[in-house]
Amino acid sequence: VLAVMKDGKEVKTVSAGEYVGELNLLVDQAPSTADPKNKNKSTKPKVTLVPKTDAEIYHVDPEIYRAVVQAGTKKEEENKLALLKKVPFLDELTEENRIKLIRTMMMVDFKEGDTIVSRN
Repeated sequence: VLAVMKDGKEVKTVSAGEYVGELNLLVDQAPSTADPKNKNKSTKPKVTLVPKTDAEIYHVDPEIYRAVVQAGTKKEEENKLALLKKVPFLDELTEENRIKLIRTMMMVDFKEGDTIVSRN
């Protein structure tokens, strides 16, 4: 069990199987003292994790995480672009406009029997 401390006050408790620090994976933040690569021990994190019991914690390097996510995003964009190239009425789109379009596309799951489109 971990206490999440902000300004010296406990703001949250993290139990086994839960996660914390996801924002740090997505945006550049000051290095944490829990980061094994941290060379600058004088940098104080804005939020501190304090174990309330013995704890094993997995550290994910933010740079590696972002690289993995970006690689997955690039592959997904390539798949969407290939799909759009198969749609005849989109042939007139420039490559730049196709890229803009694929960045707005989202996968939506439907269950058997769901209505996908309904028009009057």
